[in-house]
Amino acid sequence: MDRRQFLAAATAAYAASGITAVKPAGASAPRSDLAGVCDIHLHAAPDSKARSLSEYDMAQEAKAAGYRAVLFKSNDFSCHDRAYLLRQAVPGIELFGSIVLNRATGATLNTYAVEKALATTGNLCRTVWMPTLDAEYAVRTFKQNTPFIRVSDGNGKLLPETLHIMELCAQADVAFATGHSSPTESLLMAQAAHDMGFKKCIITHPNALIWKMSPAQLERAASLGAWIEFCYLGRFWGEDSAMPTYPRQSLQEATEILRVAPERTFITTDLGQVGMPRPVAGMRQARNELLKAGFSAACLKSMLSDTPAYLIGLEK
Repeated sequence: MDRRQFLAAATAAYAASGITAVKPAGASAPRSDLAGVCDIHLHAAPDSKARSLSEYDMAQEAKAAGYRAVLFKSNDFSCHDRAYLLRQAVPGIELFGSIVLNRATGATLNTYAVEKALATTGNLCRTVWMPTLDAEYAVRTFKQNTPFIRVSDGNGKLLPETLHIMELCAQADVAFATGHSSPTESLLMAQAAHDMGFKKCIITHPNALIWKMSPAQLERAASLGAWIEFCYLGRFWGEDSAMPTYPRQSLQEATEILRVAPERTFITTDLGQVGMPRPVAGMRQARNELLKAGFSAACLKSMLSDTPAYLIGLEK
């Protein structure tokens, strides 16, 4: 067999194997419908609850889908230290973490934990959340017999610790999220952020359950310069899902909320629960059904990419 016959036979064997050739470095990949997306609220393992995927899996899936960034959240553990290592395992995508001030950080708001999170190698803690599952408002409303953490004195005044944490976030240019505080408390925090000139105060999922805000409250938050986080999780849970106890939010209601202040609103998935759609699939559904509902590509780029990128410190 001469050289030409050998190459022809080898080429035929390779084609029959079904192996796909690797594209050379610099080759252009097909543009993804999720190119540039920044999902800055989702859950992955390791965590204190079972999750549908690991942080490593999520980083890989997000990178493959063309995401620009992911910010991980755990209700009990900080994620920013792991993000430092994860970036070395999955280069080519911006990976960040956060800290939530639930009881795992102390019986009351722990300002020292925030200081240390903001000082951690890599500067990858890009959101500080007020209490979520252990928030006083959530514990009392759901009638849980568990300790809780306060952010206000109950008489319309934020605690000094709350204000100090906001100041720490402002100094570090890191987003501050209201967590599972009441709508009234969240607006108090938005007012405080406005008064101190802090521009990265996030109202956490005011489209959902007991945290739902009226259009007037959403307009008030936006007028104070706060950012409205719309968690798409509410479109996925319901009686035919792995989270059947929560009523599914209709697409009509979702679009009505999103249209109140779209220039101050951004979309996250809040996914990662076992049995629910994986975050990338959830984000794709969100984008597709909102396009069909009449939101422009430019508006969705703002809500899925530009605004969350700004909040976690990425330049346009």
